[in-house]
Amino acid sequence: MYQANDMSDARRLVDHAHSRGFGWAFLSGVLLCLSLGAGAVQAAEPGEQIYAEKCASCHGVSGEGVRGEFSSHLSGDMSLAKLGSYIERWMPEEDPDEVVGEEAEQVARYVYDAFYSPIAQARNRPARVELSRLTAEQYRHAVADVVASFRSPSASGDDRGLQAQYFNARRPGGDRVAERTDEQVQFEFVGGGEVAEGLDSVGFSARWRGSLIAPETGTYEMIVRTNHGFRLWVNGTETPLIDGWVVSRNETEHRASIFLIGGRRYPLRLDFTSRDQGVNKDDPDAKPVEGFLDLKWKKPKHVAEVIPSRYLSPKGSQEVLVVATPFPPEDRSVGYERGTSISKAWHRATTDAAIEVANYVSDNLTDLAGGSDDAEERQAKARAFAVQFVERAFRRPLNEAQQQLFVDQQFSTAPDLETAVKRVVLLALSSPRFLYLDFGSENPDSHEVATRLSFSLWDSVPDKQLREAADAGELASAEAVRRQADRMVDDPRTRHKMRQFFHHWLHLEHNADASKSDEVFPEFDEALVSDLRRSLDLFLEDVVWGDNPDFRELMRSNELYINGRLAAYYGFDLPADAPFQKVKADHPQRRGVVSHPYVMAVFAYHDTTSPIHRGVNLARGMLGRTLRPPPEAFTPDPADLHPEMTTRERVAEQTAPAACVSCHSLINPLGFTLENFDAVGRFREEEEGKPIDSSGGYELGSGELESFEDASDLAAYLAMSAEAREAFVLQLFHHLVKQPIRGYGQDKPAEMGDVFAEHDYHIRRIMAEIAATAALAGTQAESLTQASPSPSSDK
Repeated sequence: MYQANDMSDARRLVDHAHSRGFGWAFLSGVLLCLSLGAGAVQAAEPGEQIYAEKCASCHGVSGEGVRGEFSSHLSGDMSLAKLGSYIERWMPEEDPDEVVGEEAEQVARYVYDAFYSPIAQARNRPARVELSRLTAEQYRHAVADVVASFRSPSASGDDRGLQAQYFNARRPGGDRVAERTDEQVQFEFVGGGEVAEGLDSVGFSARWRGSLIAPETGTYEMIVRTNHGFRLWVNGTETPLIDGWVVSRNETEHRASIFLIGGRRYPLRLDFTSRDQGVNKDDPDAKPVEGFLDLKWKKPKHVAEVIPSRYLSPKGSQEVLVVATPFPPEDRSVGYERGTSISKAWHRATTDAAIEVANYVSDNLTDLAGGSDDAEERQAKARAFAVQFVERAFRRPLNEAQQQLFVDQQFSTAPDLETAVKRVVLLALSSPRFLYLDFGSENPDSHEVATRLSFSLWDSVPDKQLREAADAGELASAEAVRRQADRMVDDPRTRHKMRQFFHHWLHLEHNADASKSDEVFPEFDEALVSDLRRSLDLFLEDVVWGDNPDFRELMRSNELYINGRLAAYYGFDLPADAPFQKVKADHPQRRGVVSHPYVMAVFAYHDTTSPIHRGVNLARGMLGRTLRPPPEAFTPDPADLHPEMTTRERVAEQTAPAACVSCHSLINPLGFTLENFDAVGRFREEEEGKPIDSSGGYELGSGELESFEDASDLAAYLAMSAEAREAFVLQLFHHLVKQPIRGYGQDKPAEMGDVFAEHDYHIRRIMAEIAATAALAGTQAESLTQASPSPSSDK
């Protein structure tokens, strides 16, 4: 016999009875009786009783899902009215006419309030701020900044290009005849005078120095194309990344790969020598040097190109420690990257990375700690370095016991200075004090506030200014934290993190394949795709970091960035060699990111458009709607199967069945509005000789219906939509903080939305507000964050 004392016992009873062959309707009734108590069935709401009898067999007592295609949790964001209509038309699956009329409304009301609606989901499974580990990106940034804090800061500035020096000598450093800033390194010449004024026709050399700016994290392929001699250094001055000083003249293209962290500057140097050894420079009949020299790169997800001036700086920079240890992929199951799962692979990666850093620090100890010929002074400097290293890794000063454990004990037991420092670094980088972030701690002190702020905006440790503010206890007020956030927003690391966010918001991270059929789009090659990606990035940078960082401009702008190659393909009037520049859109329907040609190409098939992919992207990304995965694999009907039908007609026909309509009634009308843009994002009026029908619509969570005539109507709606703005803020919060926004309060999404509106949808302002909100959570100043005015709302 079973005795049911609680719901878990009741569920076990049902499982036992089901194994004995009892029907689901009977079992659901038994479970309802057990959960409500004797005689409670009569007191239950009608909708609850009907659900238990006719729905729980598939969807579970609490909507948790039971079997087959109904195994996932019953939740979503349909309005109550739409949910009722759906139940009336399609449920139960085996007999859709069984629950209709008032019963369908009652079941919908019960399901909606009990576990379906976002409010019910938040109530039943409340979010919380969790202790989290460093992600791979955070680990790399943190280690790089801890080490960089012991070096002179790299020069910054808006100057672009490389500092160039030219010499009438076989090697750079001899008779210098010219010095200037070159926007990029790209030459074809017959004689040195064509490279720089005053150079000999034979026997000259050159040197370019400055910094390489990496826009994103990943592996970069550096390429030097020349028929002469050269050496290239990137992020180091000792060993060249590519050494082509003495190679065969027939070997004209040289490549090497290097992993770089985005949002940082790396020292770069290129030495060049003309290969005309044996030629008498004083001989008037000596032939002039003929040659070429290109400094190129292949960025992640791009094609090879001459490095543009925007990624070069004539100012030097310090070497950056870039951890090369591979890390396992991060958990993105909740829609954003977070560090809450621990695995053996991650532990192994952090251990290997700590060893890598320890070896680097030991090899560069004189540079980092300061050199000295006196052994006692060298020991003192190394010990002082070790204390500061641990403090900066832990983001707070050490107490006496911690210093004894992490530093003093290592120096007293190690056989030599280098071993002691290695042990300190290994111990510090293996400690939970470095590896974990506690955004949920109660009553955080100034150092924890500083840590939250720096990891929200930079994915890294506090810098010197933030450390000093924390040491002085100056982060106890909302105003002080906001001032720091304002300062930190205008930093290359923040720009890098926002670049990642926009690719996530537009769902481009894992959907970057825009390749097309060679037969249908023969000229749409990798170079065009690379240009389109850069076009989108330039547009996003222009809006976010320009004079008008208004969220609405992301949707309604009628401008985009085009170069000569894109102009020829998309019908703009620009020279073939035109660099990227801002131009007016080619059609009134072309608006912002909504119909940017790269987005249109990514969310399309290789030969036709895909209203489904485009609609899903709009619903999930820009409108923040929850969509279930399809119950079974979806294969679109090929165009040649129904040559008389347009894409819109084929999609409408294929998604008409009951299993599709609940989601596609939302997806399709959104995707149809973009049908005027073909699979490569070009505007079109017709398909297969038929005029394009771009009408569509959107049913709000409240059940109201918005109708659109075309893509420009859609873009105008998204620019002013409260749902779109709230979805943007929610996703931005998750990307920056890597914690659930409702973990800071059930009303926090609405509060942050109000702050966004108060600042006229200023993107940089809401970034700072999000970082400050997360930093101040649990402090006495938390309640002041909304009441206090922004210290610099015009930034």
